[in-house]
Amino acid sequence: MRGIPSDRLMVGVRSWMIWMMSKPVAGTTQSLGHQASFWVAAAVVGHTLWASAAPSMTYPLYAAEWNLTPTVTTAIFAVYPIVVATVLVLFGNLSDQIGRRSTILLGLAASLVGTLLFAIAPSVAWIFAGRAFIGLGRFGLARCCVRWCLRLSWRC
Repeated sequence: MRGIPSDRLMVGVRSWMIWMMSKPVAGTTQSLGHQASFWVAAAVVGHTLWASAAPSMTYPLYAAEWNLTPTVTTAIFAVYPIVVATVLVLFGNLSDQIGRRSTILLGLAASLVGTLLFAIAPSVAWIFAGRAFIGLGRFGLARCCVRWCLRLSWRC
């Protein structure tokens, strides 16, 4: 990565993500009804809110086990909003380009990876990575699902 300007790198990463997520998935012609779609979207919003808040209850456990300083614990808290804000600025219109469903699936996958990193974390670096992935998941889920719920609520 040395020698590559960061703006060119981000454009390349963004282009690759859009290309990967725009590929059609076989067997996606079926869809849920309006009411079921609304409740699925609402459940995903609930999952997003839970996944962003639940890990903070484990920070005192990690701090006691690994003798973390208050500065490190605060940094673990800070990773989440920094990742969310950065990703919103860089990829805010991703759902407009690849679709809500693909963006939601990407967000669920990132949230799952973050949760798994928390569950098996052997060191504090894994906690930072898990929090970053949960921030990525928050980006992919919240915006799309809230818009989806609002759109579906008019139809139910």
